[in-house]
Parts: sequence; C-alpha cells; structure tokens
Amino acid sequence: MTGPTEAPEAGPALYRHADANPDRVAVVLGRREPASGPGESGTRTATYRELADRATRLANLLTERGLVPGDVVALLSEPSVRYHEVVWACRVGGFSYTTVSTQLGADEVRYILSDSGAKALVLSGAVRSATDLAADLPDTVLHRLAQRGPLPGFEDYDEALRSASATRPTPGPEGQLLQYSSGTTGRPKGIVRDVPAGT
Repeated sequence: MTGPTEAPEAGPALYRHADANPDRVAVVLGRREPASGPGESGTRTATYRELADRATRLANLLTERGLVPGDVVALLSEPSVRYHEVVWACRVGGFSYTTVSTQLGADEVRYILSDSGAKALVLSGAVRSATDLAADLPDTVLHRLAQRGPLPGFEDYDEALRSASATRPTPGPEGQLLQYSSGTTGRPKGIVRDVPAGT
C-alpha cells in the first residue's frame, strides 16, 4: 500500500509526485509572472496536481491533433508556469521538444522551426518577435497555440486546454529535448539529448 508521501515506481516523475504529494508546490518563479490577459492576476507557483493536469491536457490535445511520439513541438516563451506545462506535456506525450531562445529574431526562429520539422508551436505573445513570426511560419508548423494574448492564425492556449481530456496517456518512452546550439560557427545545429526514463 502506498503511503501519503510515497510514490508509485512507474511513470514519469511528474505523475509520481502528483500522486504522492498533489498539493506540494512544483514550480516557483523568481519573479511574478505577468498576467496573461486583462483583469487576470499573474501566477508564480503551481502545485504538482495543477502541473500534471495541464501537462496531461496538452499532451492529449496534441495527440488528438495528430502528433505521434517523436514529432517535434517548439516552445518560444518567457519563463512561466506555462513553460513547464509544455515541457512536461512533451515528456509524458512522447514528443520531442525544442525550447527556442526569446533573444532570437523571427528569421532565426523560422530556421529552427524548419530545420527541426516542428509540427506544433506554442508561442507567447509577450515575445518581441511574436507578431512578425506569426505572420510567416513554415508550412510544417500545422498546430499553433498562443499564450498571453491573441495572435493571428493561432488558437488560444488556455481555451484549448480547457476542452482537452485530463486522462493520463498510456505510459511510453518519454519525449526528448532537441536543443539547438548558438550557431557561432554557422547555422544553429540541433542536438538530441536523451531524457533518463522516470526522471
């Protein structure tokens, strides 16, 4: 029998923590996250229960939209609770993910999206290149979710998650990080970093 602070052995670490200590804080930001829209208060923490629920919903949403394990999801966002939701959604859903620097210009981001073959993009409207980028994306980016404000051609991230299933995906290989180099000797290069199982 599992005790109140013990976790089952199987599954991603996120789910183990959510089952054992659902109300424990999982994410704490160093500064207050800006509100995502008028009248909303910023969020600087999330519990394991909250993080697991929203990561699960996003993983299911992407699966419903046709992504399969190994497909690439790109994330371009300032540090936020939602940033962690996307990373964990990719890990539990089996998707590769690339976190793109907010300091890059729109052309540099387009190159990474094209080179990685990203099929989905989660983009924060607070990123300085967001509007330019949204106007001209590679054709491979079929699914587009916007955080913190509307963007042309993008679906609202929070609205999409509200209607997605909260049923945990069938356990499988966890998604891997596809990290891009700084490109100091030419174009940025993608580097696959394995995620140890169960971490």
